[in-house]
Amino acid sequence: KILVAPAPLVGRTIAELSKTLIAMEKAMELMNIPFPAPYEKTVLVLLIIDMCFCPFASLMWSDRYSAVFIFSFVIVFINWALYQIAVVLEEPFGDDEFDIDCLSVQQSLNKNLILLLSAEAQHVPTTSLDADADKDHLPEPKAVSMAWALGTEDSDSECDESHDETFSGRGILFR
Repeated sequence: KILVAPAPLVGRTIAELSKTLIAMEKAMELMNIPFPAPYEKTVLVLLIIDMCFCPFASLMWSDRYSAVFIFSFVIVFINWALYQIAVVLEEPFGDDEFDIDCLSVQQSLNKNLILLLSAEAQHVPTTSLDADADKDHLPEPKAVSMAWALGTEDSDSECDESHDETFSGRGILFR
């Protein structure tokens, strides 16, 4: 046996790993598809045109040269900043400062998988239908939750004594 764990835990772990691998495959596929060069060149040309004509468009808003300078600077700066963000996001798996650190992600995944093998993770909760002995340790249920559990339409009403007897007899206790 490679992994000794309850079947639901192993099944869920394998399902999560499968989803993770599928997401990684999609990310790698996107990474390997090059961004269209004509589109990138067109965006650069449009940014340069924007940088040249933005001061003239800003003159229509204001007659003061300081306001024109501020308007033009802010608009051109925001456009170039968005372009630079797109360039950084284009390659998420590199060695740059803002790229995804694949090594730390892998180490974190390995640490969490090893945690599943620990003794604490191997404990499976059990149920007991004879909960009368331990019912004193449980908090009193609220009327709203009792009404909801009984399926009554008016959950704001107080539960009467007959409903309390129904829940005080037998219950399920998680240990």
